[in-house]
Amino acid sequence: MMYCLHKRYLAKAALPIVLTSYFLILTSVSKAATTTLNAVINPGSLTVTNSSVASISAVTLEGVSQSSAGSLGPIIVTDNRGTGAGWSVTMTVSDFSCCTPIRTITSTNLTVAPGSLSVVSGKTAGVSAGETHTVSSATDPVTLMTAIADSGLGSYRVTPTINLSIPGDAYAGTYTATVTVTII
Repeated sequence: MMYCLHKRYLAKAALPIVLTSYFLILTSVSKAATTTLNAVINPGSLTVTNSSVASISAVTLEGVSQSSAGSLGPIIVTDNRGTGAGWSVTMTVSDFSCCTPIRTITSTNLTVAPGSLSVVSGKTAGVSAGETHTVSSATDPVTLMTAIADSGLGSYRVTPTINLSIPGDAYAGTYTATVTVTII
């Protein structure tokens, strides 16, 4: 059965009607949600550790200057501050003293070679060992290692060797000196 909506189409109503189908294709639209993930990293500290006792080789007096060599043991810097501020490790050494009455061998007779830098953790770039240095006074700082700004985060080690020149007129005995290692 056919219906016409308007009188004008009444005459054409006898014509067959062609139905056309239209398909609507729906595409899915993805939506995303975001989350801010915070990771709090708290700063640690800057530390230096070294051996509490070190010795150099014994010598037998012969009436001439001699050398006595040894090691200070490992000196380890750990920078957990998380700032990249850099640091410097130095040491000073007092005069060597012995006996009663007190006899001394001055610190100016000591040469320190920091040795090779070893990376325990962290990156090598910007971190270096100091140069071999003959002490000029008990307050003369010997640079053992340094880290420039934006480096030195992690842990680093040097094992300095030392050489003490013993004068030919030294008194026999056990001489001691105090080594002070400082990090700034």
